[in-house]
Amino acid sequence: LKLSTFGWIELDGLPNLRRDVQAASMNAVSNKRRDGNSTDLSLEALDTEYLNREPPSKRLKMASEAMTRLDLRGSGSPGGSESFEVDIAPNVAISAEWADVIDQVKNAIVAIRVTAVRSYEDCAAGVWDGTGFVVSLANPKEALILTNRHIITTGPIRARATFYEHDDLPIWPVYRDPVHDFGLFQFDATELRFTPPTAISVAPSELRVGTEVLVIGNDNAEKIQILPATIARTDRNCPEYHDNYEDENTFYAGAGSNTSGGSSGLPAAGSSGLRSGMAQGASERDSSATGGSLLARWLFQPFDMLRRLGFTPQQEADVLSIAPDASMSDRQKGLLVVENVIRGTEAEQKLKPGDVLLDVAGKPCLNFVMLEEQLDTAVDQEINIRLSRAGEIMNIVLRVANFHSLISHDFVECGGGVFHVLSYHTCKTYNIPISDRGIYVAQSGFSFGLQIPVSAVITSVAGRKVTSLKDFEAALAGVPNKEMFEVRWFNPSANEHRQKCSMIRMERTLWPARVWDFCPKRPNTWKRRSWVDECSISMEATSVKPEPVESSPVSDARSRASAEPDSDATPAPLREDDSFGYPENSDAAISMVQPMLCTIVTQVSHEYATDFLQSKEENKSTVIRRFGVGLVIDSVSGVVLTDRYTVPQPLVEVELTFGQTVTVNATCLFMHPHHNMVLLHYDTSAVKDLPVRSIDLDDGDESPKTEELSAGQILSFVSIHSDHQLSAKQVTVGSMCLKVWPFPQPPAYRGRNLEICNLNDTLHGLGGLLIEPAPSYRIRAWFAQFPAGSLRYLAGVPVQVFSAVLSSLGLRPKWAAKLGRPIDPKLSVAALECEFEEVSLAKARREDGV
Repeated sequence: LKLSTFGWIELDGLPNLRRDVQAASMNAVSNKRRDGNSTDLSLEALDTEYLNREPPSKRLKMASEAMTRLDLRGSGSPGGSESFEVDIAPNVAISAEWADVIDQVKNAIVAIRVTAVRSYEDCAAGVWDGTGFVVSLANPKEALILTNRHIITTGPIRARATFYEHDDLPIWPVYRDPVHDFGLFQFDATELRFTPPTAISVAPSELRVGTEVLVIGNDNAEKIQILPATIARTDRNCPEYHDNYEDENTFYAGAGSNTSGGSSGLPAAGSSGLRSGMAQGASERDSSATGGSLLARWLFQPFDMLRRLGFTPQQEADVLSIAPDASMSDRQKGLLVVENVIRGTEAEQKLKPGDVLLDVAGKPCLNFVMLEEQLDTAVDQEINIRLSRAGEIMNIVLRVANFHSLISHDFVECGGGVFHVLSYHTCKTYNIPISDRGIYVAQSGFSFGLQIPVSAVITSVAGRKVTSLKDFEAALAGVPNKEMFEVRWFNPSANEHRQKCSMIRMERTLWPARVWDFCPKRPNTWKRRSWVDECSISMEATSVKPEPVESSPVSDARSRASAEPDSDATPAPLREDDSFGYPENSDAAISMVQPMLCTIVTQVSHEYATDFLQSKEENKSTVIRRFGVGLVIDSVSGVVLTDRYTVPQPLVEVELTFGQTVTVNATCLFMHPHHNMVLLHYDTSAVKDLPVRSIDLDDGDESPKTEELSAGQILSFVSIHSDHQLSAKQVTVGSMCLKVWPFPQPPAYRGRNLEICNLNDTLHGLGGLLIEPAPSYRIRAWFAQFPAGSLRYLAGVPVQVFSAVLSSLGLRPKWAAKLGRPIDPKLSVAALECEFEEVSLAKARREDGV
């Protein structure tokens, strides 16, 4: 057997290959040649006496590594790879029983690839891997695969299973346990082409301390990995992961198998069967099962710990007398103790942490199995419980809750977000009363994303308290599209339980509001419905329209620039005593330019960001948000000029803010295919009380011509910032050039054939205007943000350049002011479809023959 250093295996016709591989100890010592010149490695097998001293678990691990590599065998080592010889030691053979066990179970173990189509609870939408194994072939059309609950999750998913012989089949979830970490998939075993249908028979009674097992599964997403382990204990309390979901009220078996990600759900195979702590309960449950709970978390504690809680020696003797003939290894070693209770429940009032459980329904309750048996048969009924509190025997009566009703499955989609009722496990983790749970934000989406984080809990919407999904649905149904509404929330994941208030804008144009109802049939599905028809009648009577905000009127966004504004989108009229106008400024340059500028805020969701590149920070954000500056080109028509970094594509949500006073919605009117220019359209009636005016450009022969910029000129630069504040500074013109922008990767918009100017000074802000000093204040250049891949570059466009571009589009600001009516631009560009670059005269004379 030759092993390459690259992991390949060369087989030289060894007879009885499996027996020989099992016999290989793989525990050899590598000695490099003493001359040090050769890279070959020579392996010498250790003597039999030394190998026999190795523990069985180590020999199992060495044999499993050899079996794993056999699945990767090829025709030989890659060219140029190094190889070495391995001597097989037949005297240290591992028992042939392991080979038989692997043969029996390998066809039942599957690699699972799960795709979560929606974010739900604590699982974000995405893809992950896990392991499962077939446990039932009673109905081949509905065969069952057992796996972990954190693999199957509680939300909508799509999943596929890859079998040992590379059969790849779709699988469908049929059961998620409400508390324990297991679930069931269903698949059609008749569709298997190469893998023989195999189901694993479970033997939980043979799970004992000291038992040698093989953990067979897809460790680290590698199909069929075999790792040895030894069962160390079978009464381990549930592990704590400090996540929303944690298993509780059951025993775990502990074994150091050195597994990693992707191994969740794999079985532990013994020489005479399979041992899996979760397989016993899975074989007896289906999608219609009910599980009882006292809404308390229990821990198994030994008698020595119980003594510290006041448990008396007589009470301990009474417990041990239940099974007086039990052996030392099987005797009762402890009892269940209350660790914590869920807020807002009956258990919170009657149970205390440290209470020791003795009897349930008149029967001794010594472990978790007995507890579940009693509770599962008394769901929605009252049950008598006897316990010891600080040594005092107490009898209480508690109602058994249905665990399945405390796990949410229905959810609402609104504005690109996903919302559902707070689950039992989240209430337990963050100590939230389960009787008044609220709505959990699984995905904040476009509307809620900038104000409310993921994992927040919403308590009220538009002034209505929401404690159930129906309340949340009814409150949202009463909010018209594009309207602002109030949401109150808190964020338990950040340990912030203080209520916060945010204003959210309803968005249903790209994200229709929908409700998904869970169907618990086999397989599990979700049925979509719209709430508009069901809630329209009741909302007319119950909905309360929010009062308009006079200081920030918002018009209804139009899908097309030519569409008429809605009647209900007109801002509220101002009162006579209101002071409405631009903020006063002592700088004459700012006061002169301020009515021509506006701040632009654009928002786009990641699923609709199709025509531009995002920065690393934008890729991590919930919603892509950009700020920029706009120039009022036509105050009569409502046309604003901005750059293609601020508005990277037509499908964006745009807001314009004038003078820190009024915010209006705008639509993308035109995007120049070559130059860094975008035209926006807004409703002028929303700013009719504000003295907005068009920029002053040279039009016709009557106006004096503006000289071209030259290096060294000293001018004033008025810039606007993201907080709507303006600033002015004296700057010096640096250079003028025909900028050749680099090609972005992947391909995206790239500006061309546009002359720009640079300054010798450091610029701050989003952009602005370069103007002459007093008294003329004539505009010399427009500074905007130029996209350079995922970055941005602040540069100026001389007034002669962008004025000519606007004229070619039919936009002449002074003409509009003289005519007093809107101008319909042509919105078309004549182009040669070629790119020019600047060439010096010296280069032109020498190389081009000028």
